[in-house]
Amino acid sequence: MESRASDQLTVSVIPPGLRTAVQDSGKDQYWASTVIPVGTEDRPGIAVGNLVTFNGTVYELYLIYDVNTAQQTLDEIQGVLLAAARCWC
Repeated sequence: MESRASDQLTVSVIPPGLRTAVQDSGKDQYWASTVIPVGTEDRPGIAVGNLVTFNGTVYELYLIYDVNTAQQTLDEIQGVLLAAARCWC
């Protein structure tokens, strides 16, 4: 099976159990936690997968989300809220 990925990611970031669940499913969507290599560090991530049909051919489609980026945003929001709370006291 040919695989294509974007942003230098490979099939290795998709947990084998997730691939099996997606391959055995009908139209259900599955997700699993994973590790995303970024440069010299590994970041936590979530892989979401399901089967899609295009022109009569069935493909596995996976979206990989970098949780580290979301955590940074949440940390910044928390810092702003804490600063605002201190000003009102």
